Amino acid sequence: MKKRLALLLIVFLLFPALSGCSEQKVTDGPVTFTLDGETVPQLSVCNLPGDNAGFIDAAALLADRIMRKSTVTPTIGKFDANASFQIVITDAEKGNSYLPEGITVDAMQYAICRNGNSIFVIAHDEMGAELGAQSITDAMQGTNSVELNDLCTQAVTYTYGQNLKLESEAEYRIMTYNIERTELGGDGRQEYALNCIQFYNPDVVGFQEYCTDYTAKLTPKLKENGYSMVAEEVVTTEGQAPGADRYSMTNNYTPIAYKTERFDLLDSGWERIVPANYNNYGWTGYSITWAVLKDKATGDIFAVTSHHNLASSNEDAVDTRTQALVKVVNLVRNTIIANYNCPVFCVGDYNTKETNGDYRAMLSQPEFSDARYVAELGYSVGNSHGSKGKVICSGSTEETIDHILVVGDTRVLRHRFGHSTTAVLASDHKPVFVDVIIGEAPKKINSTNPFRGLFTMHINQGIAE
Repeated sequence: MKKRLALLLIVFLLFPALSGCSEQKVTDGPVTFTLDGETVPQLSVCNLPGDNAGFIDAAALLADRIMRKSTVTPTIGKFDANASFQIVITDAEKGNSYLPEGITVDAMQYAICRNGNSIFVIAHDEMGAELGAQSITDAMQGTNSVELNDLCTQAVTYTYGQNLKLESEAEYRIMTYNIERTELGGDGRQEYALNCIQFYNPDVVGFQEYCTDYTAKLTPKLKENGYSMVAEEVVTTEGQAPGADRYSMTNNYTPIAYKTERFDLLDSGWERIVPANYNNYGWTGYSITWAVLKDKATGDIFAVTSHHNLASSNEDAVDTRTQALVKVVNLVRNTIIANYNCPVFCVGDYNTKETNGDYRAMLSQPEFSDARYVAELGYSVGNSHGSKGKVICSGSTEETIDHILVVGDTRVLRHRFGHSTTAVLASDHKPVFVDVIIGEAPKKINSTNPFRGLFTMHINQGIAE
């Protein structure tokens, strides 16, 4: 971390102006927005009626970043045609009439334009909305003034490789992603899953339901994109279900992918967490994979566990899931912490809601915290499961069954769900990810939030005093 900060300082001293841009005053002070050179006293960040969760999430996150970096505290809501000083994030179909003459937004494109006293981010899909909002966030870095007119662009073409950046100051992005085994979701979804990985760009991702079809078709693509795999396929014949074939839970796993150029693999393993004889399933899919990684540049060491717990409504399911989580806790304590004493991210499809006893039993362990409730920059209501092929913005986060728990000194800056249409076409689960700093204690911060009520965004409820 110190080496990177020193290098950045040298770059700024030697190159005060880069890429032909005019030199701007670098400041830690708040940013002032102007329009036609006049100070903007108030901003609203909003959507058009009918925009889905990906566009709504992009607007909420942009408003949150503006609040933290600027002299205004934006409101968020629906677009008001009679209001001034709005930033509107919407899709190309709804926003077409607000585009300047001669400008169109096609597939894999977004445009930022002015209409009256409002700025529109008009995107073909949710990923474009994220990238358009990200460009506004980028404009706020290293300056104390942003002219809204200067944000406007023609249609910008992007690819899945133009990924979503880490939160400012974050070091790593850790993701959990159940990519839905083939016999449930059908074949041919590997490209969607790969696009999600390329866009959200995790440093480490723990998969669930990674079946042998993915081993053959997705793994080579991940390796081409710079990832190494841990326990992508485990050979075992113990307790296989009758009639098991390549599509069954017997043949899918919980592997971990990590960026090859960034990390050394220090240690790893795999084990079953649900008994082989449970309801005669014998599913190796109910397992845990773990990996201890070392950052080649900084020396940071941390571990990731990826597990898939029992999906069942039987009366004994909560007890069975609890017993499985005891194995996860023991692995963290007796293998990872005992040998490496490093932060741990326990990611996975827990197959349980926050209100269930097995989840609460794990969170009652003093070392474990849910990343959503220690995240410094909040989160918005969403869900990690269901609605394949359709993005919705409804329901409570209490319904989420994919969780990321953290152990040890780790600052979680942001917790998010991947709401893009590509994500929900890839699987019945959405990716869930966190942007983190390793080696620093979580910060206790004010739990109040001006956006509470509309998006029910929370900040650091779990550790706020």
